Amino acid sequence: MFKPYGKRTTSSFILASRMSDLLDTYPSLFLAVQKLRLKHARHRIIGPNHKLLIEAFPRSGSSFVHQAFKAANPQDGQNVATHMHRSSQVIRASRLGVPALILVRSPRDAVISLLALGMQDAQLPILSSHEVEACLSATLLRYARFHERIAAVSGLAVAQFDEVIEDLGGVVQRLNVKFGTDFMPFNHTEAAVSELMKSSKRHLSPNADRDAIKASLAAAYHSPALLKDRARADAAYASMIARRDAQRARGK
Repeated sequence: MFKPYGKRTTSSFILASRMSDLLDTYPSLFLAVQKLRLKHARHRIIGPNHKLLIEAFPRSGSSFVHQAFKAANPQDGQNVATHMHRSSQVIRASRLGVPALILVRSPRDAVISLLALGMQDAQLPILSSHEVEACLSATLLRYARFHERIAAVSGLAVAQFDEVIEDLGGVVQRLNVKFGTDFMPFNHTEAAVSELMKSSKRHLSPNADRDAIKASLAAAYHSPALLKDRARADAAYASMIARRDAQRARGK
């Protein structure tokens, strides 16, 4: 997984979030810039030869799904575009006709988890309550914009966070039905998940220290000052879940 932050102050974190979000409104330019920045990971940037896109807002399960998919489909490990965490990647996949699996987690859980990871790794030293609220606001807006921009994009299979961590095999089967693919479903047993965690980086599995930071962020998340930002993020989340529910009702 790409680190969500370099070492930043609160103000530089917010500025970087805004600049990246602005760039994301121009998909071709955004992806061209990423190809220059991420030379070691160009295989994760969507292209016509990819067989699948796995994309999401950060901390929504994409690392777990990617690792599990590769375990079940080792021959396709380099044929998966993933981990850009921006709408440009999704829009481009749709234009190319590449099957896309979009993972969606509630804004509260995803936003708090993302900031907690940055704080745990000392990449985001937040000190005051004002700084906490400012970073929460910026991240909520990023969450909302990501989902708003992909809401009308065609050719997406949507899965909710709890689905993929409890029954990824079933999600892959739905994906196969929707797109006519023949990916092997992950054998989602306790033993298989345990084996996956052994070979994964720390950010993928639960962590007591990070959970403590999450608890400290939870009260700030519900600050009255963030009411509008939360409402916008919640609406974007509800729209994606409604799309997921409609797909499940159709059996794909």
